Amino acid sequence: MNRLDRELWGTEEIGEYTGRKKSAVSVLVNQTGFPGPCMGSHRCRRWFRDSVIAYLRSQERMNAAHGTGVSDGRRSFRVSVKA
Repeated sequence: MNRLDRELWGTEEIGEYTGRKKSAVSVLVNQTGFPGPCMGSHRCRRWFRDSVIAYLRSQERMNAAHGTGVSDGRRSFRVSVKA
């Protein structure tokens, strides 16, 4: 694995990081405010690792401040990240 591969995450890596299944990751990456993919088509999108982590941490802080989860319009779920 080269350096660039470690810096780019697909939905699988995001799922591993957040502990979410593929369907929940799909909802997450389509949220308003989630960083846009830096490359790839719909099935092969990749995001910068640091941008994803920064977004998730900001959501976690916001959730803690408001005592709420993230909503996709149908349901809410908490965003938690590994330290």
